Amino acid sequence: MTTAASTNFFEFLKQFPDSAACFRHIAVTKYGIELACPRCEGSHRLNSTGRLRQFYCYRCNISLSPTAGTLMGHSRISAWEWFYFLLLLANRTSGITVDHLTRHLGVSRLAAYRMLCLARLHITELRQMRRLGGQGEIVQIDETWLPNVIESSQRAGKGAIVFGMHDRLGVQTCVIPDRSASTFMALIDAWVSPGSTIVTDSHRSYHSLTKRGFQHIALNHSNGEWKKNGFSNVWIESYWNSLKYFLRSQNRVVKEAILPLYLAEHAFRHDARIDGTCPFQKLIQTFPMIDQAKLPLGANPKQSVRNGRAKMQ
Repeated sequence: MTTAASTNFFEFLKQFPDSAACFRHIAVTKYGIELACPRCEGSHRLNSTGRLRQFYCYRCNISLSPTAGTLMGHSRISAWEWFYFLLLLANRTSGITVDHLTRHLGVSRLAAYRMLCLARLHITELRQMRRLGGQGEIVQIDETWLPNVIESSQRAGKGAIVFGMHDRLGVQTCVIPDRSASTFMALIDAWVSPGSTIVTDSHRSYHSLTKRGFQHIALNHSNGEWKKNGFSNVWIESYWNSLKYFLRSQNRVVKEAILPLYLAEHAFRHDARIDGTCPFQKLIQTFPMIDQAKLPLGANPKQSVRNGRAKMQ
C-alpha cells in the first residue's frame, strides 16, 4: 500500500484563489480545456456571460451552467466554499460532522447537513461499481455486523449486515439483508471476475464457490486458522476495523437509509490510500450529474429538524 498524496490549504489557495477559479475548473472538467459547446459538437467555444455561473454560446443562443445538476446545483453557497468543504472532507480521515462544518463555514446546521449528504452522493456517483479480481488475482470476502445503525423512523438501535470484497486495487461494500448463500452468490457472480482466487471464512454459505469455478480458500476462524497456504483475509479484516472506528468516532449513530452513503465515503478514502492518489483531487476530477431525488428519506434535512435530532451526522 502506497502513501496517499494530499493537498494542503496553501496549495489549495494557489490552485483555487477564488470562486471564479473553482467555477472554471468545473467548466473545464465538463466541456474541456477549450470550453467547447456540447450542443454544437465542439464547433464553437463557450463565452462568459459576465455572470459567475453561466456560459453562453452565440451559435446555439443558449446559456449553460456547468454546476447545473451537480452537487452545487441550486446552491447559494459560493463555489470556493464548496471546494474548501471538499478539501476538509477529503483530508479528515474520521470524516466531518455537521457541527464542525457549521463552525468552519458559518452556515446553518441545515445547510451543513445537506452539503454532507450531497457530497456523499457525489462520492457514490464517482465510485462506479467494478468487477474485482481476475485470472490469478486474489479477492478476500467477508461480512460484518455494524451495531450503531438505526431505522429512519426510530431511535433504538437496529444494526446492519455489510458485505465486503477486497482485492489489490480496493474495496467494494454493500448492505445485505441476510447471510444466506443466495445473497452471497448473487453478489459474487456480479462483482468477482471468473478465475479469481477467493479467500473467505468457513461460513457454509460460501461452500458452493468451488462448484462455480473459483479457487476457494476457506479459513476456519473458530479453530484459530487465520492463514492457510499463504492466504489470509488481512485486507478485508483490517478494513472492517477501520470502518467501525470511522462509524464510532464522533459518536455517530447512522440511519439505515443513509448507511450506503457512509460506506461509499469511507471506501473512497481507503482506495485513495491504496493507489496513492490525492482524495481531494479525485473528488474534483469530475462532477457527475446528481439526481437529488435519489437522496434517501433519511437524508432529508427538513425531516431531521422536525424530528428534533440532537445531533445530525
